[in-house]
Amino acid sequence: MGATLSIPSTINVGSLEDMWEPATQGHAIYAWVLSAGLGAALGPIYGTYVTSVLGWRWLYHIGSIGSTCILVVLLLGISETRPSKLLGNYLIAIKPCAGTLKLRTQTADDHVPDFHTFCQSAIIQPAKLFFQEPIILTMATLSAIAFSLLFLFTESLDIVFKPYGFSPTSYSLAFIAYAIGMIFGIPVRLVEFFHLKKRAETKQLEPEDKIVGFATGASALAAGLWLMAWTTPPLVHGIDWVVPMIGLAGAGFASNEIEYALGNYLADTYTVYASSAFAAYSILRALLSGIFPLFADQMYNGLGSNIAGSILAGVATLWLISPYIFMKYGKTLREKGKFAKLSLESDPNSQAPDVLGAQIC
Repeated sequence: MGATLSIPSTINVGSLEDMWEPATQGHAIYAWVLSAGLGAALGPIYGTYVTSVLGWRWLYHIGSIGSTCILVVLLLGISETRPSKLLGNYLIAIKPCAGTLKLRTQTADDHVPDFHTFCQSAIIQPAKLFFQEPIILTMATLSAIAFSLLFLFTESLDIVFKPYGFSPTSYSLAFIAYAIGMIFGIPVRLVEFFHLKKRAETKQLEPEDKIVGFATGASALAAGLWLMAWTTPPLVHGIDWVVPMIGLAGAGFASNEIEYALGNYLADTYTVYASSAFAAYSILRALLSGIFPLFADQMYNGLGSNIAGSILAGVATLWLISPYIFMKYGKTLREKGKFAKLSLESDPNSQAPDVLGAQIC
């Protein structure tokens, strides 16, 4: 299941990069990040109540039914987006009109690779990107930690809100606050959209222009975690449970902002290597998402909610300088990175012709 579910997170951004121009692909990436984030945030509520009412097997029954419906939609409604494949199809279509001319694309033909080539592109290249590109190594680490907090909360929120009288079932409703925080990012995106549109009138936009959300997200994450850490028992009493919920909403807002900003930055920076960049990025995120819940119970029961929360908040506070480092030195890092430089030298705006709209012969 894990191997199967890892595929969409790897290829989705590459497909979005194929379908949208760099100036507008951020909206598509944001919609994808928001929907995925909301699904992960609301999943614990779904899982808790379905298990308590219908039994744990129905988690898989409902998931299978939903996946089957989505598969039907994909098979019937989704077409090819890879430019090289579309261009190859176009050349096949016009071949009868070419006479003796031999037509071929500048890029290698798409084909099913042998095992060695598959390992090279699916394992070795993402690993090279992760370890050789400081941008990917740093951003993957930051985003993976922010995202994995959600899975840490699945084990720790029961401990945090138990003193308020929340039951083992009702505590999962706290994730509604996390989801609301994610939705609050929509107006921020609208403001950023108009700001970038106005800025694009006077200068060519750089990837660094689009990571303002990283700065706001990092600030919101630190503030939200500090608020949660010091408005809950056992060391703090007399504060209504709504207050730490506000901190949880801040963490939800931050998670989505950081995920979007860094994902958008990687898509802009590693245009032709976007899928490989996100493969490396997704592997670390998946690993940490599986590891964080393993120590959440020991951490929160052993240290108490206040100290445990303070450790998380302290780490988030150390991040606050990261966005400004990327804003100032991001272009230098892109120019020095091997894969980033290759992407920079390629033409990110090149697209295959519209095969459906083109006149054959």
